[in-house]
Amino acid sequence: MKSAAFVVVLGSLGCGGSSSTTPPLADAGPAADSSVPVDAGAADATPADATPSDATDESAPPFTGATIHVRGTAVESPSGTPIEGVTICAYAQPGIPCVTTTSTGFDLLVPASSETGVTLAISGRESVLVPIVTSTEDQNGWEIGMTAAADMSVFMSALGLGFPEPSAGILGADVSVPGEMLGLAGLVDTISPRSGSGPLYLTSTGAPDSTATSTSTYSATFFGNLTPGEVVVTFAPGASSGTLTCQLNFGGWSSALPNSARIPIAAGFDTHVGFACTEAAADAGADGG
Repeated sequence: MKSAAFVVVLGSLGCGGSSSTTPPLADAGPAADSSVPVDAGAADATPADATPSDATDESAPPFTGATIHVRGTAVESPSGTPIEGVTICAYAQPGIPCVTTTSTGFDLLVPASSETGVTLAISGRESVLVPIVTSTEDQNGWEIGMTAAADMSVFMSALGLGFPEPSAGILGADVSVPGEMLGLAGLVDTISPRSGSGPLYLTSTGAPDSTATSTSTYSATFFGNLTPGEVVVTFAPGASSGTLTCQLNFGGWSSALPNSARIPIAAGFDTHVGFACTEAAADAGADGG
């Protein structure tokens, strides 16, 4: 079983502090009630301990397109405790004002009917990017996990990398059985185009395992030192010959490839994405006759 936080809309849960077994992801997408008309680880994860790179730019012209509200909370990963003082911005939209989380969470404007995203940054935790797709309706109930910087250092160290890396990005991808907190073991995670290091798979207790070649029932993977830009992340069966069917669970943009999603990679940020997957056993073949 995963930590309960692993199943919230988009984030990570567990206990605070540095631990190689602290779960890294636990985001939860918008709640079902998102129908309001209009519209988810030793050093500081914030690049250069400064304002997030895509924070509001006062010199940028104001965004004049249609917008929706994205509402939710930022939480510690893996404890799930809400975090105040997190800077939340619309990804790559310096003309939209950023907001800061309070005791009631956040309420951010993002472009409507678009492939966009939300970034989160605060001292002492990883900076997070959650790619989302919007319509003309608000999205309510996001819960986005932020892993302590010390814990992220453990995961990146298992990849032979330092943390933070202000000029490169990280990808954290998760797989769950639909409607459950259980992961799916035996899957292989790839990205294209390839850069950096990874995948790093985790054990069933959430610890990094640099020797693993497929997911455990924890089913989280990391890639590090990624070149900023857009990648396609794909899950596939490993040693089994079964048939895999995956859909996006949180984060990510649609891809024409099966069991895949398009993902933006941004310097200094950990992009979160989650899939809900089922695997069917291979057909034994038709009866002879």
